[in-house]
Amino acid sequence: MWRAYGGQTGVAIVLNNAAFAGNTDEMRVFSNPVFYLDIPTFVQWFEGWARPIIAAEKKLHEIGPDQVRNLLFMIFRSFALCTKHPAFSEEKEWRVFYSPVHEGNSEWIETAVEIVNGVPQHLMKLHLKDNPERGITGVAPASLLNRVIIGPCEYPIQVRAAIAAAMTEVGIENPLEMMWMSLIPYRH
Repeated sequence: MWRAYGGQTGVAIVLNNAAFAGNTDEMRVFSNPVFYLDIPTFVQWFEGWARPIIAAEKKLHEIGPDQVRNLLFMIFRSFALCTKHPAFSEEKEWRVFYSPVHEGNSEWIETAVEIVNGVPQHLMKLHLKDNPERGITGVAPASLLNRVIIGPCEYPIQVRAAIAAAMTEVGIENPLEMMWMSLIPYRH
């Protein structure tokens, strides 16, 4: 996605999926693969998804309205955050989201206001550290990072060196072995 968001020194970070497939909500951070659907396909898929839920009306009454509402909120939020036009399907993207208003604050998240490209923005910084006793594994940088792709840019060698230094600083050994250079010509 560096083509759209990377500016003049784009970098793509490819992550391993173990942290996303974990079976814990300890961090209060959730992930979902992106659905690449146009409107008619989404409507058709949604109708098929909703049929068994409607058919299970009695069981939903047993669960209780608060739990059903909370579950549906989480599901519809995932639909809203994780559906994109099929033209982007090559990205095979996952979305990671955090909603402290709905799930409560997380000790794993630090909030900050920083200026990014001249625009003040409210950022959520996820602490990347494993804690197996609490069910959190695969989020430490050395296990989370699969590879880094240096995108088309004017100074790829300098960007590569800086990223390698940052990777070394967080404990990743032999960072250059995990880095690829995009061969797409730089255009500005």
